Amino acid sequence: MALRLDMIALLAASTLTVMSGAAISPALPGMAQHFAEVPEAGLLVRQVLAAPALAIVATSWFIGIAIDRTGCRPLILIGLVLFALAGTAGFYLDDILSLLVSRLGLGIAVGMLLAGCTTAIGTRFDDDDRARITGLQVVAMCVGGVVFLGLGGLAARDGWRMPFLLYLVAVPMLPLVMAGLRRETAHPRPTATERAPLPWKTLAWIYPVMTLGMATFYAVPVQLPFLLHEAGITDTAAIGGAIALSTLTSGLVAASFGRIRDRAGARAVFVACFAFTAAGYLLIGHAGGFTGMAVGSAISGIGFGAFFPNCATLLFTRVPHALRGRAMGGLGAAMYLGHLSAPAITRTLSATAGPAGSFLVLAGVSAVMATGFLVLGNRCAPAGGRS
Repeated sequence: MALRLDMIALLAASTLTVMSGAAISPALPGMAQHFAEVPEAGLLVRQVLAAPALAIVATSWFIGIAIDRTGCRPLILIGLVLFALAGTAGFYLDDILSLLVSRLGLGIAVGMLLAGCTTAIGTRFDDDDRARITGLQVVAMCVGGVVFLGLGGLAARDGWRMPFLLYLVAVPMLPLVMAGLRRETAHPRPTATERAPLPWKTLAWIYPVMTLGMATFYAVPVQLPFLLHEAGITDTAAIGGAIALSTLTSGLVAASFGRIRDRAGARAVFVACFAFTAAGYLLIGHAGGFTGMAVGSAISGIGFGAFFPNCATLLFTRVPHALRGRAMGGLGAAMYLGHLSAPAITRTLSATAGPAGSFLVLAGVSAVMATGFLVLGNRCAPAGGRS
């Protein structure tokens, strides 16, 4: 696969989709202290982190419609500009409600980047390269999340406002995207297949699976710190390292997704995603110590790494080209709905079954999903390598 400028541009822009929350996470305690006199300050500050995901869920389908009508390039460029403007607003705004509004704007920008970049990958590359680059897109997301989380922590040492300046990283990406996506790929007049409607039967199962999968996978960053703390492990570096192992294995698997998908097929990949998650969570729930939990985190990350690219490439093969934007917009909305659901789900499970029990319950859910795809999955995700 030759290195192309458009591929570099799309992967670079994809690094911004996860950093939207990661960059300012270390600044939340300082932000809460600054707004301490505001009624319900603690709740409002937590919503600063959640607001972008809310906006993504609410607007991604409409962003996808815009992509289908105007192409990917305009939406990605607008998304980069809005990302820089809305993202840096926290550096100078001194009203918590205005800050929340700016974070909603940031979510719209992330929705444009996620749907635009994913749709462009499906549009500009053939089947062989598409799966590989979609996997690399997940690697870019993981790298962006880890790098900007670390940079946000360093910047927060100089005040809670400083991490907001990291959103300026979108500015130098503008000329890269303008050069790399100089023109949309030309396509012939749509055939009868291309004029076909959306495959609602496929969307009706893949969107809920995406939401459930993401809510399950995100138990590691959301719930694992509490379980480690309960086990007497309070060192923040150790906790961060255990979570980072999941990100590391996710990235390694995503980088190899093209080869995995060619050999195994969509159905087998879905089975493996949930099976590895079940195995990892089972180990975390029973481990009782740092080593076992860290290994379980790494095993669960294997399942996470192939999940998003498998869903995206399956949709690419089933959705008419003219409607891929809204299909990818819907997939992004389902993905971030899972992000939003994860804290509530893990908190509820922890309250009823305990922190370790929450992982065991989610291991059971993942095992059921793996079994379901193994037994019934051929109806929705064929076993063949390409579909």
